[in-house]
Amino acid sequence: MQQQVSQQKCHHALEVFAVSDELTDGTNSDDVDGLVSLQGQFDALGDWGGDPCLPSPYSWDWINCTSDSTPRVTALHLGSFGLSGLLPDFSSMTSLEIIDMHNNSLIGSIPEFLGTLPNLKQLNLAGNGLSGSIPSSISNNKKLKLVVTDNPDLCVSYKSCKSVTHFVLSFIGSGGSSGSGKKKSKLSVILGTTIPIFVLLSVIASVCAVLHHKRKSAAIAAGNAVQAGGGANKPYGNPQTGEMQMACKNNMAQNMVHDLHGQRPRAVALSSRAC
Repeated sequence: MQQQVSQQKCHHALEVFAVSDELTDGTNSDDVDGLVSLQGQFDALGDWGGDPCLPSPYSWDWINCTSDSTPRVTALHLGSFGLSGLLPDFSSMTSLEIIDMHNNSLIGSIPEFLGTLPNLKQLNLAGNGLSGSIPSSISNNKKLKLVVTDNPDLCVSYKSCKSVTHFVLSFIGSGGSSGSGKKKSKLSVILGTTIPIFVLLSVIASVCAVLHHKRKSAAIAAGNAVQAGGGANKPYGNPQTGEMQMACKNNMAQNMVHDLHGQRPRAVALSSRAC
């Protein structure tokens, strides 16, 4: 009797099989590469591991993911996260719609690639230390809501960029003018020194020429007088003495020139004393 009952229970048993959800490879690899770049740049993100989006109830706190079989990351919520340094390249995360990195310590210029992300709608970089100008790919994107307040060194408009450029060019220009002034000043000193020396040399040469002409005329007149007197009398003066006096005067002129330069030769000095 008991065997019949047990056999009846076995006949009523039922095995049920159910098909589970489709197996996936995890979060999209392009998004994973971008997240790895962010973690490599910012130490504050280094503690997060495992698949970023799966399982869906346990995705990383600072990202949003789609519910696709291969999830895509659609948002980065990194405001006040203690990030410091330059923004790395995470341009492979093409499904991003929101990037919020306000109130951190980001520095450097805003990367160009942020304006080329096809689905990006909000970009908040306020309260950082960014500098330079806003890329045209961002400023010309009418679909993008951009917030960049409280970045003191960031050029946020064409007018401010133009004023900064004008200041730099003016500074460079003034520096160039100062250098030109120095060159002109040096040229003035050279000319002011050379011209008087040249004039003085010309005067000395003229005086020497006049003296030489007078001495030569006197010597000729004396010779003529001797010939007219039949050689009875000796010529007035000695031609050799006149030539020595002329040489002495030439030496004196040279001494004046050398004295101007402080380079009077010893031989010339002795000659002048001999005169």
